[in-house]
Amino acid sequence: MPWDKEALTAIMKAPKFVRKVAVGNVEDYAQEHDIDKITLKTVKAQAEQVGMGRFMSDLGAKPGGILKRLFGKR
Repeated sequence: MPWDKEALTAIMKAPKFVRKVAVGNVEDYAQEHDIDKITLKTVKAQAEQVGMGRFMSDLGAKPGGILKRLFGKR
């Protein structure tokens, strides 16, 4: 499924160990909603649906932000 540059940039900021699952989840969401091309809006909508919307703001910020939210400042 095609992804636009913004969506790819956002998903690549997710921790490497969850990227494959995240990509699959976003693509499943897109198919369920008849979306032909994945955009940042699609990524954000899927994240909101699964309760990860608050972490999306970290994906748009500096790399590692999501890890700080999950595991603290260490």
